[in-house]
Amino acid sequence: MQQALAFDDADRLRVESHQLMGVLANLGATDAAAACGRVETDARAGDLAAAVASFTDARPAITTARAAAVRLRRAPVTR
Repeated sequence: MQQALAFDDADRLRVESHQLMGVLANLGATDAAAACGRVETDARAGDLAAAVASFTDARPAITTARAAAVRLRRAPVTR
């Protein structure tokens, strides 16, 4: 998403934010998924200035979800 924003590529940003939104929704990270949805909406509208703001707002939720996924992946499996 950062690279798509850096290159002002609204189409790529829309696709990537949509894909990440789906992954986050499947993981139950609803706040992060909703934040990605806002980025996707801005990208779909071609409003990259709004997309930058939405992405900036979304980053903490995405970072939190990523950290939780890493912890889960590293957690030992118990029986």
